[in-house]
Parts: sequence; structure tokens; C-alpha cells
Amino acid sequence: MPLLAHGQAKKVLIIGGGDGGMLREVSRHPGVEQITMVEIDAGVVEFCRQYLPNHSAGAYDDPRFKLVIDDGVNFVNQTHETFDVIISDCTDPIGPGESLFTSGVFMKAAPAA
Repeated sequence: MPLLAHGQAKKVLIIGGGDGGMLREVSRHPGVEQITMVEIDAGVVEFCRQYLPNHSAGAYDDPRFKLVIDDGVNFVNQTHETFDVIISDCTDPIGPGESLFTSGVFMKAAPAA
């Protein structure tokens, strides 16, 4: 939906999404030139690549794709990159992932979008 609402997104940031499903959907848009995914757990990506390859449908091998292993909040706070669309594909807003749903993260991310 965010890509359709934007219409001409070139650079997309996915926070979370280590299973590859969101990456698969973003990679279906030929106008997107760069897809950066920030996943806190490299093990999730490795597991899904090996045992659930149909879920990502080869999107991990897309030349536009860049994987960053980092905390999403840390990445948003540290990056100087800008993105046309930022997609949060994270866990529920309770427990360890709770900080990804604070207004501070969205306010920091807003100028980058």
C-alpha cells in the first residue's frame, strides 16, 4: 500500500521483514531502484532463506536489495540516507520491539521519507 500511495518510490526502507515477504512484494515494483532492509536478527534471514525460500520468491537475490543487520531504531537514528517510502514490518508493539512504535522513531523517520 505505501508504494502504491507514493506512486514513484525509488528508494524503499523496510524495518524488520526478515522473513522476506515484504521484500518480495517491494521487489515486484520495477520502478524501485534500491531496497534496504534493516533486520535485527541475522538468524531470521538465514533461516527463511534456507527453509522458506518460496516466501521470499528469490527477492533476497535481487540486485537492488541491501541487507543491514541492526536495530531499526538505531539505523533510523544513525543513517544519513533518505528514502521515498519507509515500511515497518515489525513484531507487535509490545516487548523488545516496542521502541519501534514510539513517536520519536516516526518523527526521526519522517524527514527521511
